[in-house]
Amino acid sequence: MNGSKTKKQKRACFSVKATPWFMGLSNDLMFYIAIDTLFLTTVKHLTASQISFFATISCLCCILLQRPILKTIKRIGNTKSVRLGVFLLLLGSIIITFAESYWFMLIGQVLYTASFQFKFMDNVMLKNNLSYLGKKDDYAKYKNRANIIYSIVTAIIALCAGFLFNVNHYLPMYLCMGICVVNVLLSFTLTDENEKQNQEHQANDNRKKVSFNAVILLIMLCYGIFYAAI
Repeated sequence: MNGSKTKKQKRACFSVKATPWFMGLSNDLMFYIAIDTLFLTTVKHLTASQISFFATISCLCCILLQRPILKTIKRIGNTKSVRLGVFLLLLGSIIITFAESYWFMLIGQVLYTASFQFKFMDNVMLKNNLSYLGKKDDYAKYKNRANIIYSIVTAIIALCAGFLFNVNHYLPMYLCMGICVVNVLLSFTLTDENEKQNQEHQANDNRKKVSFNAVILLIMLCYGIFYAAI
């Protein structure tokens, strides 16, 4: 029994240490976020209104799918939800990169937006694992570490993305997909050792997130509507 508990503690410790790196590398489509408008206008030949339509429709779809997404998260659990989220992020980046049809690209954008609804559970997993280890007060420290990693990686990408785009318009997107593959593999190192004990608590949190996420998505929707005007 003690041996089994020790194994769980080791898995929780490893997951906690890996989570900041996972969060830092998966907070967005790294190379794509630096050149998204440039890629869509120069390579895909989309207009500003078409790009804003992307943001509008993808956010609307996520609002409409909010309840099914939350039910799916509750059914499959936090760990599988995070893995599904980064897989959808990878799939969305592949479709956006290679799709020739505007509507297929729109599907990729919807997957990209929806992926973060699932991937958001990495925050819950971190809290649960820290609680399991008796270190719940350390959440801010690990979250801050993830933000630092994201900021450093994003700054490096911002410096080199334009140069890479000039070398080959698709090169930043290839690197973007490469990071997504790394995130998918990294997600398999994460586990939620406190998930069963927190199922009831998690269900309540998910219900609270419906209204919160709707507000966030409405903000994103307004951004999409005003993007073309800007």
